[in-house]
Amino acid sequence: MPTKQELNKFLDSFNNDITESELQPDPRAVELANQILKSAQSVKLSNTVDRKFEESFKVSDYLINTDDGWEEINNIGKTIEYEVWEVKTENGYTIIGADNHIVFDYDWDEIFLKNLNKDTRPDYIITEKGPSRVTSVKCLGYSENMYDLEVDSNKHRFWSNGILSHNSIWLANDASHFFRQGKNVAVISAEMSEKKFMKRIGANILDEHIDGYEKLANDTNKLQSKIQYVMDDPMMPPGDLHVKQMPAPTVPEVEMYLKEYEDKTGVKLDVIVVDYINILTNYRNPNSENTYLKVKQIAEDLRSMAIRNDWIIITATQITRGAWNSSNVTMGDIAESAGLAHTADTIFAIIQDNDMLQNNEYWLKILKIRDGGGKNTKCLFAIDYSRMRITETNDVIQNTI
Repeated sequence: MPTKQELNKFLDSFNNDITESELQPDPRAVELANQILKSAQSVKLSNTVDRKFEESFKVSDYLINTDDGWEEINNIGKTIEYEVWEVKTENGYTIIGADNHIVFDYDWDEIFLKNLNKDTRPDYIITEKGPSRVTSVKCLGYSENMYDLEVDSNKHRFWSNGILSHNSIWLANDASHFFRQGKNVAVISAEMSEKKFMKRIGANILDEHIDGYEKLANDTNKLQSKIQYVMDDPMMPPGDLHVKQMPAPTVPEVEMYLKEYEDKTGVKLDVIVVDYINILTNYRNPNSENTYLKVKQIAEDLRSMAIRNDWIIITATQITRGAWNSSNVTMGDIAESAGLAHTADTIFAIIQDNDMLQNNEYWLKILKIRDGGGKNTKCLFAIDYSRMRITETNDVIQNTI
């Protein structure tokens, strides 16, 4: 990852070759480069784990399947006893390993088994059949020796029982598209870190495989070229993009921050992406456990904020467990509060069952549209998980139920 000095040097490179008679460097390019570089500055878990071994065995003529094909196993280490955990996925895979056994999430970031499904939303991990939702994470209540494989691969990872070892995708995609269309976009992430959210947006905007994102950040010439290519689009110059993490904020706190950002930068925001409504704090009744009231009032406050400031506000909510892995979603499947459905101007259902997951597809269905027609129409979208990019197809079905 780039050092702070290297980062500053790269940002300064946008000032190169500019004479007094020329325009100043595009501040949007500098801001985008800054956020992309910061989003790549992560510490890999595999570099922090100090595994203790009781003995080690040198081996040869053994291969293991990896995401790059079959690779040689160089060494097998027998570890000391570790706590045993079990993880199951929706597409039928199970892995049993140490509490600090590393797998890979949607963004190809490393995560310990014991840390899966700790947040409010279920995690997805990479399997041989594509990303799959984690359905069960549990400590089995005993410890035992583990066996650690040293693989002859630069990536140091392999498939173990179908799981690669070592949802906000739609919101990130929306932010990327509005930015590319010339809109000034701010993302407020109430859960995911700025780095993680920006990594998804960056892979999308720069057309870069998310697994090679950090490598791109280290290649300053290539990164500058890609950013400049985006900024110099003559057909559709991009807007401004800003990502901010605000853990469980209230709507007034979000509005205050965004207004200060507009005043400080001189940028009039067009689109606000909030990830996501259910984990915002209701300032009107902060101690209430009534989820209907909470989500209804937050939705009302977000809509009022949008009208006051002439902002488009996009957010997401959860569906009921009964609608998971369903081929259809209706208004009745919106979790926690019907007040949200009554308040929002437009509501889309994001639909993906197991078959669609294997085919890298989603259906997007119009559940509600306050002004205009098309209710219950749905369109098929293709998703490229490697670049966090969702693309509309020509497959449209009118007036589904």
